Amino acid sequence: MIKLLDILESKILVPRRSPEERQKNFNTIVNKQIQQYIKDGSEGDLWLDNISFKKLPDELTTIGGSLIINYSELESLNNLQSIGGNLWMVQCKNFKSFGNLEYIGKNLRPLATPLKSFDKIKYIGGEVLEFFKSSLESLGDLEFVGRINLNNTKIKSLGNLTKAKDLVLSWLPIESLDNLKEVNNLHLHGSLIKSLPPDLKVKKYINIGKTPLSEKYTEEEIRQMVPGIKGKIAY
Repeated sequence: MIKLLDILESKILVPRRSPEERQKNFNTIVNKQIQQYIKDGSEGDLWLDNISFKKLPDELTTIGGSLIINYSELESLNNLQSIGGNLWMVQCKNFKSFGNLEYIGKNLRPLATPLKSFDKIKYIGGEVLEFFKSSLESLGDLEFVGRINLNNTKIKSLGNLTKAKDLVLSWLPIESLDNLKEVNNLHLHGSLIKSLPPDLKVKKYINIGKTPLSEKYTEEEIRQMVPGIKGKIAY
């Protein structure tokens, strides 16, 4: 028969760590992982799912591969400036700022993460996937994006955006394309666009159905006004 004293002396009973202690230990491990990643030249992917940090370490400025911060409590990417691959940020419900980030080489996936602006980001090489459209108010400093659907967002201006591969602005209450210069496919169906920049280049396709443009001008007149439209014009 095992006596209680025997159990205590043999250390069979080990007190459980508190949730706070477990989280502290986990944060220590993650921080060591990040520091090692930096020492190794910031190459490859960095997985930081479920971390409780409010911001990334000051020293982390570049990520060669993809950054995955799904379900984290991050509020800011802090001094991070460049991500060579994808940025995956699913359900980061406390997220507030991209910090100093300017470059994303591939896709941005902020599923169920409330974004108000792309802040200082200038380049997104791939597609902006599955984002809270109802919260997005500004494109920030964005100059290039592979593909983005801004339907049902609060966007009122394209700001600095000059180039995109596939741009969907259907049913947006915007009247101008601002600084847009080049696009492969442009969807303006149902928007309030009244004019197109005379130097705009459309390589493949433009849809102007149910816009002031389609009501006022014929296809021939639009091509004369904007000779850079080389693809199909859909009404």
